[in-house]
This record gives sequence, C-alpha cells and structure tokens, in this order.
Amino acid sequence: PMMSARRLVLVTQVDKLPAAGHEAIVAYCGAPQQRTVLVLAAAELDRRAPFYKCMAEQACVVEFPKLKEAALERWAESCFSRSGFHIAPPALRKLIDFAGSNLLSLANEIEKLALHSVRSKEIKEADVDALVLASRQHRIFELTGALGRRDRRLTLRILANLLEAGEEPLYILSMLARHYRQIIISKELLAAGRHVRDIAM
Repeated sequence: PMMSARRLVLVTQVDKLPAAGHEAIVAYCGAPQQRTVLVLAAAELDRRAPFYKCMAEQACVVEFPKLKEAALERWAESCFSRSGFHIAPPALRKLIDFAGSNLLSLANEIEKLALHSVRSKEIKEADVDALVLASRQHRIFELTGALGRRDRRLTLRILANLLEAGEEPLYILSMLARHYRQIIISKELLAAGRHVRDIAM
C-alpha cells in the first residue's frame, strides 16, 4: 500500500468463481499478507461447501439478508422521519409494492418523493402513484419500445440500466410478457374487425 497502513482488495462475485479460484483463496487465507485487507463479496454461497466452512473458520463472515416487507417498511419510514418527512401507512405500503426490495432502488424513490414534497413534508398515496409507479412504467416502456424497433444495442443498454438500478428481473420479464400479450390480443381483435378505438378501451 502507498500512503496508508493497509491495502484494501475487494473481490466480487466470489460465488461465480470456479473451484480452482476458491482453492486459491483458501490457500491465501492460510498465509495472508499482513498489510492487506481482503474482502470477498458474493450474492449467495453454499453453507455446506468446504469453501464456506473454511471462510467461517478463518475469516469474518458478515451476511446481509434481504429485508422482508415489514422490515422494508420500517427502513423506509425511518429514512423519511430522519429527514423530517411523514408518510401515511397506505402510501408507505404502496411505495414498497412499487419500488421492490432492492434498497438502492427504494432509496432512490425515497429521495425523489422527498424532493417532490419538500414544502409540505407529507408523502401521500397520490405522490407515490405520480412519481414511483409512473417512473417504473416509463423505464419498462422504453425497453419495450427499443425491442419493438429491434434496436439491440439500445435494448441491452436500457436492460443493463434497469438491473443496475435494482429492478427485479422477474418484474421486467412479467412486464415484457404483459406487453407482448397485449400486442397479440390487439392483433386478434383487429383481424376480427374491431375498431381501433374499441381495442384501446
């Protein structure tokens, strides 16, 4: 390390490493560099595997499980209250439903709502509908639009942005399925001679 007592080395996606990679880490832990702090990050590890057992014995294992619905509500409410905002319970539940369990995505939506309601300091259901739901749907519509234009590069970029922002893959998949289901239904109704106005309704 330069200009510091220790060097921090972060290795991400350790769960994706092959067996040889795990063996190399285990060997390193047997004789680590004294001035290096090695941090291993993984989405999920098999507790029964020798690698996990070795890490539990020779290192400090810290787990950050996903918060459940009640804990998510408490976390979001505390974020609002620390900044002097109040959110009604129905609006809070709707926020969790729309934003999902990813804390980064949820924090972004909380900040957006706070900026919107900076004068009143009150978060209402209508605010959540107008900002959180509309923003989420807009991003999905951008993805379906790029797919419809067969713009592969833009589609992949929008998809990467959605995942990076914390959007749940299953939600993206369900919205894509809904989009194409609506297209199929519309085509069938057009073929049956229905008016465009009636189909839109």
